[in-house]
Amino acid sequence: MDSFATVQQMADRSGGAISADHPYLRTALAAATREIRNVCGWHIAPLETLTKRGATSRAHEIWIPAQQIESIDAVTLDGTVIDVAPETTTVLHNPDTGWTNLWAYRYSVTYSAGYRVIPEDLVELTLQMAARALGATLGVEREQAGAVSVTYSAPVLLQEERARLEAYKLGRIP
Repeated sequence: MDSFATVQQMADRSGGAISADHPYLRTALAAATREIRNVCGWHIAPLETLTKRGATSRAHEIWIPAQQIESIDAVTLDGTVIDVAPETTTVLHNPDTGWTNLWAYRYSVTYSAGYRVIPEDLVELTLQMAARALGATLGVEREQAGAVSVTYSAPVLLQEERARLEAYKLGRIP
């Protein structure tokens, strides 16, 4: 899966301080994107057609792990194909949790979800995380020389960055 930001975007944003041909740039962008997706609990972007299969112990419910659901394309319940026309399918999207439920037992659901265009704030966050990772000395957490102190950060999300991701997270509580 592609990163939320490109090597050219990093070169442009950093004014060339991090060149597009930096040997670890693609890896840093991929790691930052993966961390964002892991924290949020779903792929976020781009728009993709996905299939979720499983079984639910709660009668009549399937929870689709996605926001930005564009369509429910096919549903099979206990081996029976279900008409997914909007007037015959009950879809309840909870904007507070980001999960959507359908009526089901054993199921297979094919759906399309994700942002068609990667949101600008996610591009920016990906670039920040990757730049921080590329600028950090490996294994150094904090460095001090006299009154000057520098803290290097691993490619993880800072607390304020996590807060910026709340709108994209599954299972968020208002």
